[in-house]
Amino acid sequence: MRGVTLICVLFLAAAVRSLVLPSPEQFTFFQDDDPKEDVGMVFMSGKNSKLPQKIAIIGSGITGATAAYNLREGFRTRFPADQQPSITVFERNPIVGGRITQALAYGDPRYPVDTCAATYSLSDSCISTTLLDIGLTTQQLEGAKPDSGFGVWNGKELVGFVEEDGFREPEFWSPFRTAKWFQRYGNAPWNLSEAVSTVRLSFDLLLDARLPSTGGESNLSAAIEAADLNGYVQGLSCSGDDRTFLDSSKGSLFVEEVAYAAERERFFASVLELNVLEYVLSYETARPVSVQGGNLRLIDRLLRLSTDDIRLNTDVLKLERLNDNETGLTSLSSRGGLPIVESFDTVIVATSLELANITFEPLLPNVPGLKQEYKNSFVTHFTTPSGLNASYFNMNETMPQNILTTHSIDDVFDGIDLPFFSLTLLREITPPGATRATESLFKLVSREEIPDANIERFLALPADSNQTLITWIDRQPLPRSVPVYEVREDTCRKILEEIEIAPSVYYAGGGEQVVASAEFGCRMGQNSANLILDKGRDMDARSE
Repeated sequence: MRGVTLICVLFLAAAVRSLVLPSPEQFTFFQDDDPKEDVGMVFMSGKNSKLPQKIAIIGSGITGATAAYNLREGFRTRFPADQQPSITVFERNPIVGGRITQALAYGDPRYPVDTCAATYSLSDSCISTTLLDIGLTTQQLEGAKPDSGFGVWNGKELVGFVEEDGFREPEFWSPFRTAKWFQRYGNAPWNLSEAVSTVRLSFDLLLDARLPSTGGESNLSAAIEAADLNGYVQGLSCSGDDRTFLDSSKGSLFVEEVAYAAERERFFASVLELNVLEYVLSYETARPVSVQGGNLRLIDRLLRLSTDDIRLNTDVLKLERLNDNETGLTSLSSRGGLPIVESFDTVIVATSLELANITFEPLLPNVPGLKQEYKNSFVTHFTTPSGLNASYFNMNETMPQNILTTHSIDDVFDGIDLPFFSLTLLREITPPGATRATESLFKLVSREEIPDANIERFLALPADSNQTLITWIDRQPLPRSVPVYEVREDTCRKILEEIEIAPSVYYAGGGEQVVASAEFGCRMGQNSANLILDKGRDMDARSE
């Protein structure tokens, strides 16, 4: 069994530092709304110092922002003021955030809608600690109406059971629900829930900076093995034993109707494209919270506290080793002009090398785990005065307003409509200046764009035939956003070993081979920062 890539996981609320923060309506993000004239070919030499003096971070998502913040805080607490480095972040997009993106319902800043990395987990240690440290508050997401219901659709009909509150946490179900699920699925729901608890304990040990250690973990593959996650990440043949979570025909039915649907909802991909770790974690309890004012505030806040320069709309083309102390970085603005060449003594690649397309000189040796396949995803948010259409979904009873889908749906559609991963009711909101009742805000996740006409077929016709069915819509194409894997059952998949892939060049983006979640991106950024700080501390100690 293989799972789907966890891009949207869940958060912890708190604020402990007495920092002065702007209110959400006053908040503006780092974005390129003040273009500057580009300069020509230049070369600036960095200082030859035992400690890093010029640090470049490629990518401004959660990994890059966390790396920048932990570097700044680490240097501030460990080294004197005259040994603090400059930190420059390069981002090819016009706004920071990477896959943490945001839309405004109706274009109204009161209604920020997180489009990709939308929620976080109460057990996500790196995200939780970071929020505490920088003083951002979180909020419980406004859930859908209690009676909105969840169902699983196979392209023809709803399968299994329609439930009010989803399909996770079987240990808390009522006796009646427990009995009917046991009759259909046997022990499978409880067996998978138990597996989730066990795997989560191991995952929490992976690159967890809270654990007593000498600092950063230099070898990702070794860290995975130490956490006993080889079989879950690299393939079941790497585990050394038979890890079968579910068996029997009832277990197979549960996988098809529930477990695969949970993966598709969480991870925006098809179940056969991913690893076992993601398959198991997809069934993890969801307690969604998000940052007050939108999750993009987390990225923006980290970068404001840590960076000296942010280069938006800028691609990094090449990293060239100049000497033992310096790496030449060639960048080019998408606004035109000539390439800019600068030297840095430390570089963190906080994005996928496959997506960044950076040339290395000299060429990197045969480093395992540098190649990663990606597929597209598409997120659509829309508001409607209506609800889902029971007739379209062949439902004769009360129509659930949250639809997950099975793996087999991809083979059912005839080309008239397009398959999707999930269609969920986020909450009820009131249109600005409207006198009518609240409207429903839906989220639709698919592989490709689904036209308005298709979406309207999902919806029931309103009582007033003159009423607009879709009152606001936002489409977010996410090209090459979902890491996928071609895992063979009889071989171990190659995983990145040394995170320092070249002298003083750290590949924090390699964590997507494990699980592409905001939490693990945070841990990879933090770990890369710790590796650099450890090396700086060792150099400083040798110089004394």
